[in-house]
Amino acid sequence: MKKLISTSIFALSGLMIAVNAQPASAKIICEDSYQIVNGTPIATPYCGDRWLAKISGVSFRLIRSDHSVRQRVCQSYGSDPRVASICGSDADYFRRRF
Repeated sequence: MKKLISTSIFALSGLMIAVNAQPASAKIICEDSYQIVNGTPIATPYCGDRWLAKISGVSFRLIRSDHSVRQRVCQSYGSDPRVASICGSDADYFRRRF
């Protein structure tokens, strides 16, 4: 009888753990060009590119996948104070090259 009770308690506790377990949220939260990590804003390239895409109207996926597109967008919008820190030297890339 004791073995049946201890087995039942073990099974019940395992079931309770499985029911209460929730998957970790791995979604990146961006606020402007900053990623929010534990309530603290951190500048990351991912969120910077999202912000650049939002301001320029160019596809985020295109900006992330093709660096030359990012450079051209930065050349066009690099003087905008909202993206100046994101673009950095990419803003004047074409001016230096020619």
